[in-house]
Amino acid sequence: MQETGLVTHTITRETAASSSAVITEKDAFVECLNAAKMDFGDISTITTDASPNIRRYMSTNEDSIHHGLDVWHLNKNLVKNLTKKATRKVCGIGVYWTP
Repeated sequence: MQETGLVTHTITRETAASSSAVITEKDAFVECLNAAKMDFGDISTITTDASPNIRRYMSTNEDSIHHGLDVWHLNKNLVKNLTKKATRKVCGIGVYWTP
């Protein structure tokens, strides 16, 4: 199977007021992943955001697929965490570490 580097499946779900958007995100992901498996067979790598529910699902149910996190979300989370830590009084000089 050749890597395409393209988005192969998308799904739109309406979130009901009584359901959790986080759970819905994982459910939609699983549905897309299963559809991609039906179309392409074995999948070796997939990249998503840092959703804890998707990460947990991948490590528990899809350990044969390499699950990568996209660079945009990694950078966003890194800057957010460094900024949060750097603004503590004990790390006042750390403010210069982040943009």
